[in-house]
Amino acid sequence: MSDGQVQDVGDQALSSIMESLRSSMQSAEVDEYRRIIKAIEMIDKGVYGICEDCGQAIPEKRLKMFPNAIRCLICQEVAEEGVQ
Repeated sequence: MSDGQVQDVGDQALSSIMESLRSSMQSAEVDEYRRIIKAIEMIDKGVYGICEDCGQAIPEKRLKMFPNAIRCLICQEVAEEGVQ
């Protein structure tokens, strides 16, 4: 949005929000890429579909919805609670 023209406060706010959104989207894409790479590595090691926390099989339904899942739903919920 910066073409050398003077921006008012609204334009500056919009520009800042757009840059923040762009950065957030790039970060999300990088995170998704890393999860995909990890899933491929798990396939190569023969442990794809095994929860890395409890060692139990991740349900097929979860893997269909989230193919790069590394935890079963219960362990994922526990991990997310620990983050908050």
